[in-house]
Amino acid sequence: MILPVILRKIFSLAGAFRLFKKFIFLLIFLSHHIFHLKHIELLNDSEVDAVYISNPHAFHFDSVIASLNAGKNVLCEKPAGCSRSQLDEMINLAKEKNLFFMEAMWTAFNPCIAKIKECIKSGIIGELKHIDSRFCNRIAYNPKDRLYAPELAGGALLDLGIYNIYFAMMINDFSPVA
Repeated sequence: MILPVILRKIFSLAGAFRLFKKFIFLLIFLSHHIFHLKHIELLNDSEVDAVYISNPHAFHFDSVIASLNAGKNVLCEKPAGCSRSQLDEMINLAKEKNLFFMEAMWTAFNPCIAKIKECIKSGIIGELKHIDSRFCNRIAYNPKDRLYAPELAGGALLDLGIYNIYFAMMINDFSPVA
C-alpha cells in the first residue's frame, strides 16, 4: 500500500486502499483471462469470443470494424460511433456476420433507472411532462486533449452530454417527448 502513495505523492489512505483493491481485482482477473499486449494478437486468438473496446471514441469505429471482421462479438464503450454513418456500418456488419454488437452505456443497467421507470409507469410520481438533466464536470482546457480536439472527436456531446440525452430517452421509453 506504500507504492500508490509514492507514485501519487499525495494520496489519501482511503484512495490507496481503493487502488489496492483494484490492483488485487486486476491480478485475479488476469489470472483467469486471456491477456494480449497487441490488439492484432487479440483479434487473431481463436480462444477469444468477444472484445470490449474502451479506447478513445475517435478510434472506436476502426476498432469495432476490425473486431467484427475478425469474427469477434463486441461491447464498445460509448459512443460506439462518432456519426450515424459509422454506427450504421458497424450495426450492418455485425448483422451480416451474425455477431453481437452493443454500445456500453452504464446508465442503461443502473438499478436506480429501473426503479425510476417503474415509478413513472405506475403513476406514483405523476405524469412525465418535463425532464431537466444535468451532468457537470470541470476539466481543464487543453486543445490537444481527447475531450477538446475535434480530430479526436472531442466535445461535450459525445463524452458527457450523451448521458443527459440517454437518460431522457430511457425514462421516456425511447419515445419522443411531446
